Amino acid sequence: RALVGLEGAAYVHLDSLEFRAVGNEFDAHDNLSEGGEDEEEEDDLQDEEQDEEAFILHQGRSLQGLPQDDPPSNMRPTRRKKNNNNKKNNKNKKKKLPKIDRLTPSKGDTIQGKQTFSARIQPSQVTQSDISDVSFQLEDHNGASSGWLTVPRVSDGLYEITVDGFERYPGTQWEYTLQAKDQKGKKKSADNIAFLVGGGGSSGSNFANNGNSDSNNNNSNNNNPNKAPPASNPLPQTKVSDSTWTHAGAVQSATGRIMFEFDDDTSQSFVCSGTVVMDGPASQSPDADNGRTIIQTAAHCAYNDVLKQFASKAIFIPDQASTRGEKSNFDCGDDYYGCWYLSFAVIAEGWAEGSFPDNVPYDYAYYTVFDDQSTHAGGFANGLTGILDRDVTPMAIDFSSSPRSEFVFSIGYSADKDPKLRHCSMENTNINGVPWYTNLWLEDCAMTGGASGGPWMADMDDAGNGRLISVNSWGFTHKPGMAGPVLRTSDGSWAECLFEEAKSANDPGRVGGIIVKKC
Repeated sequence: RALVGLEGAAYVHLDSLEFRAVGNEFDAHDNLSEGGEDEEEEDDLQDEEQDEEAFILHQGRSLQGLPQDDPPSNMRPTRRKKNNNNKKNNKNKKKKLPKIDRLTPSKGDTIQGKQTFSARIQPSQVTQSDISDVSFQLEDHNGASSGWLTVPRVSDGLYEITVDGFERYPGTQWEYTLQAKDQKGKKKSADNIAFLVGGGGSSGSNFANNGNSDSNNNNSNNNNPNKAPPASNPLPQTKVSDSTWTHAGAVQSATGRIMFEFDDDTSQSFVCSGTVVMDGPASQSPDADNGRTIIQTAAHCAYNDVLKQFASKAIFIPDQASTRGEKSNFDCGDDYYGCWYLSFAVIAEGWAEGSFPDNVPYDYAYYTVFDDQSTHAGGFANGLTGILDRDVTPMAIDFSSSPRSEFVFSIGYSADKDPKLRHCSMENTNINGVPWYTNLWLEDCAMTGGASGGPWMADMDDAGNGRLISVNSWGFTHKPGMAGPVLRTSDGSWAECLFEEAKSANDPGRVGGIIVKKC
């Protein structure tokens, strides 16, 4: 028999679960294969075909420097090759089973005290038999298994259950299994997805619940707090070339996808990344009274230096990794915080009058969004105000410290991993993309187009706070590497000057932005 706990509930605490050694009655669930169809596992449930026609990389060269109609092959989505053994025999059988993908957490992810386990589950394309039951089982760090829990459907195809109490087990590895059964009795499972429990101490459950223990304030996706807790520790400085961001925290709420279009009769959409920043003096504190929110990004994410025009339409989607959609889109109802319509951009004359790559020293920009309900749409998080820098935690920009040789966490939404938030982390060095300017450089960073404009964060802590010292700007087509512009004012950067303009300028109207000609 199957042991199902808290049927129909979306929340459970570990203290309420009973764990038993493998081989007892809990394992009977695996034999309930009504209809006689054996389960078949695909090699990687996370690999999906991406629709490359939906978006093209901005000017086709975000991070890469190529014409827009010729994105390089290393920026295209790739699919891991499957094991061909018995492929022909299993092909038709697999098509008759339910489909499970978009698992969260993914294999190897690190979670905190409270975690929402979710997956997209769809009927077989062959049988079209509706999903009748989705079940979830945990295996703890000692190898003991919980009973099977019913996972409710929270939206079309999306199933979620939240488990609390992991903060008591820092540094341990757990596994979970998710199983779907359709009305014909056909079953598909994602088995033994291993994950790590991170942190300890005061992180834990409060970290995943905005530091608030009131159960009425639980969010649908507790991986993604909109306020970080006060207690924190330095984030380990581990070198990473390209990986999914699993630390959650304030920076995940502040970093978002920018989607934009130009008035060029092509109806093409472009994707970049950006970060909500503190808009008080020198970006060291928020300003709740200036009636606007400021977003740091790259200049090429706001102004096309070929067309010589600002984006005609742009939206910002904070924490787009928590979307209930399949990938980036203009449907704000898919997204955790919803989205904000950007009011105007501010760039330097050096970017607008130059052309790539000669203008890379000025590849930074600021979007302004007015604090008005009309600028916000959608969102399924509890308690949204519609004011961007109140709903998320803004980051501080460092315009004064030397950024060179800092250990950096570079974060962004690579288009080929859409909608996942990605990062690389390592000590930055220098590179001359053009002879007369020395960019900051992350030698082994392998993020791709779409990550442009995402933040370079120094002194990161496990609450997701740090100093923003640069943004993703450009890279090479034939090897890894990420360049960023210098934002330090004393080094000649105009960034702080543009920032001040974004905080105070009037809306320029249909032109879409302001070109600063003197700092």
